[in-house]
Amino acid sequence: MKKLACIIFFSISISLYAQTSVSGTMDWEKLKIYTSMKLELKGTGIKLPAGRALAEDMLFSNYFSKIGQFILSIPVDSSSNIGDWVERGTLSPAAVDALAAGAERVPAVYTDGFNAIAARYTLDLTDVSQNLIHHKQPEAIPGTLTPVESAAYTGILIIAPDELPYHGRHISTQLVPCLFPKIWDTEMNLIYEKNMMNPEAFRLNTMIRYTKRANIFMNTPSGLAPDLEKTIGNKPLRIIARGVFGESPTDPIIYREDALKIISSEENKRLLREGRAAIVLSDDVLIKSILASDI
Repeated sequence: MKKLACIIFFSISISLYAQTSVSGTMDWEKLKIYTSMKLELKGTGIKLPAGRALAEDMLFSNYFSKIGQFILSIPVDSSSNIGDWVERGTLSPAAVDALAAGAERVPAVYTDGFNAIAARYTLDLTDVSQNLIHHKQPEAIPGTLTPVESAAYTGILIIAPDELPYHGRHISTQLVPCLFPKIWDTEMNLIYEKNMMNPEAFRLNTMIRYTKRANIFMNTPSGLAPDLEKTIGNKPLRIIARGVFGESPTDPIIYREDALKIISSEENKRLLREGRAAIVLSDDVLIKSILASDI
């Protein structure tokens, strides 16, 4: 990391005179950030191909500083983002730097007649989710005094691709993704949140996987896309969301009757503890374009 800091400091001092352009997307389904950057070499004093290594270091230093700002804006839950957790001391700045520095890189290429150099980077956000988990034992998922008969399911699937009533507000809106959404029932009982998941399970699954509508209407025996079936199995409990909740609309609300099917059975509660849950969202919110103004 010290070597990286030296490279970045040296490169930034040169890149004050360089121009960079950036574009990319955040894919909530894959939990990855894809970024493309181009560095104009005019004014840097770098001559290619001899200065290729320095140009690549400069390009990465620009990426490193810009993507770090975007990472801080990623929503953790309905009321906070990663930057808030860093400010509170829950997540160290070094962890954010390590995430940015660990990007998978596609080798840089020359563009514009050797007057610029461009590269692509991919960041996996699974690691940052794991860094935000501090509990050692899962909290209890609520039970009920009036259990109902419930089948044994292989996962939980909440379907919420369309606009829904926003609890406490006189509007409808789309459910939007975050790292740790909560699940509520229509009586506003909390059914699931991140501290109820077994911390060991975070090594295999995210708390809740996001997926698109097309992945639940596939030409397969279960109707599910194979990758989705790996998470929630071939016989999930399918639930239609009834509303959204939160300071930001990140939390689905489900019927009390559907919630009872989960909390009446230890086997079904185990599905949540193991992260065997998915939410279907609109394609529009699953992919976020990264603009220069975002970073």
